[in-house]
Amino acid sequence: MKNHKGKLKRKKKLSRLEKFNLWLDSHKLLAFLVDFIVLLSITGLIGIVFQVIILIPSPYKHMYYMFPLYCNILLIFARFYAYYLREVCSTKKNFKDYLEPFLYNCFIFIIHLTIGIGTPTHHVLPSLLSLDHRYIWFPIATYLVFFSVAALTILFMNYIEKKRS
Repeated sequence: MKNHKGKLKRKKKLSRLEKFNLWLDSHKLLAFLVDFIVLLSITGLIGIVFQVIILIPSPYKHMYYMFPLYCNILLIFARFYAYYLREVCSTKKNFKDYLEPFLYNCFIFIIHLTIGIGTPTHHVLPSLLSLDHRYIWFPIATYLVFFSVAALTILFMNYIEKKRS
């Protein structure tokens, strides 16, 4: 029996995370359940932390004012889970790609500020302009902080790339 050199392949040693992700790829229903449970627990933990543990003044605890913060913190942890732990993204991991969803804060901010978020008959989140003007600075600042940090980081990374080449 001849061994052809072209046919000999060395097996790459896989980490536990890679083995787990391969196992989840072959078991789609369990992968869906694991992802759903992880995202549900992240959402619950964020809610508990902001409602119970962190002392926030009572007017700001209302969902109308906390929505941008909840949404962005959830996006940070969910994106970390999907991008680094679950490896849902098949492309090479890049911090710029991780920050990309935060750039959409400017569009969501304009929609939330002017018309609100929801259906025409049922507003889930009313327009920020229709809320108490003493407290709307918090969601506006949240949208702007997350957008500006992501935008400045991406611009800085692009500047460094151009400088290297």
